[in-house]
Amino acid sequence: MAITLSKVKIAGIVAIGAICSSSAWALNMEDRMAIYDSYALEGQGAIAKAIDKVTGALSRNKTDYFLNYRLGWLFYLAKKYKNSVEHYQQAGNIVTTSVEPWLGASLVYVMSGEYGLSVRMCAEALKRDPQNYTCLQRSVFSWIQLKDYHNALEKVNVALKLYPTDAVFLEQKVAVLQASGKPDEAKDIATVLITVSPKNAYAKKLVTGG
Repeated sequence: MAITLSKVKIAGIVAIGAICSSSAWALNMEDRMAIYDSYALEGQGAIAKAIDKVTGALSRNKTDYFLNYRLGWLFYLAKKYKNSVEHYQQAGNIVTTSVEPWLGASLVYVMSGEYGLSVRMCAEALKRDPQNYTCLQRSVFSWIQLKDYHNALEKVNVALKLYPTDAVFLEQKVAVLQASGKPDEAKDIATVLITVSPKNAYAKKLVTGG
């Protein structure tokens, strides 16, 4: 048994090494300290200085996943959305199985009102993780903003198969049905929504007319 466990541990270490060879695990102490400093600076609201710290580390580690991912977030905070998306996409290209960068990029596009691009970024996340809650929800929201109720309804129905009692998805479906000119169906779903979320004012107003 001891030999078996040892083999498992070794296999795990090899696997981690393969996954993390392009990540912060491979950074030297100087670059790790730059990351730690960036967190402190972010906490102080000194985002530009935090970006400088991480950019310096990236200049020495151009294919590092985590540094690009971290810059995606920092540039988002700085409202430099183009830079943010570029770094999120770079991270996604470095670790091609990763979901995180596409979630980050989709958030950037939602917050900047570019809903079509948000849908595209969520599609990348959902290729890798078809049941991802955040991007299912964000996709439906974006389709609604685009007034593409056909795709919104299709996506929210997929989400509700996975999360049948989720109040957010139920509310999104009510909104889509309302906007699609299906008030009776919307009222039926609103009744379900009240059952799982009794204080939901939106659903109560629709069902009671109050």
